Order: sequence, then structure tokens, then C-alpha cells
Amino acid sequence: MTARGLVPGRTHNLLALAAELNAAGVSTSHSPDELAVLNPYAVTLRYDDEDLSLIGPQQARQLIDSVLDWAGREISAS
Repeated sequence: MTARGLVPGRTHNLLALAAELNAAGVSTSHSPDELAVLNPYAVTLRYDDEDLSLIGPQQARQLIDSVLDWAGREISAS
């Protein structure tokens, strides 16, 4: 977001961040459903010791890698 001159809202909510990008004309590479599955991990893994098993480790790794690849391409294009 900052590479495009946007100031992100103060949130861990990937859906809210994607909505901010979309409102600024930046397309995200993942559907809201895909991003929503990662939302619980943003806070829980950072602040709690609770074990979440919403998706498997391999599926989580693939989704995270895909999001990071998209972000890298967006930054390079800016």
C-alpha cells in the first residue's frame, strides 16, 4: 500500500486492507473467501498461544506464498 502512496488503516483484517486497495483501484489477486481464511491467524498467532486449525499447514503456506508473490509483483511495478 505504501508503495502506491496509500496509508493503510490500522488493522490486521486482510479483508479491510483488500477493500482499501480495491477502493484505490488496485486489484488483489485473492478472493475475499481466500483472505478471510487467514484473518483469524493474524491476531491469534501474534498474541495467543491458541492452536488454530482452520486450514492445513501446507494449504496455509501455499496461500501465504501466493499473497507474498502478488505483493512482490505489486511493489516491483510501483
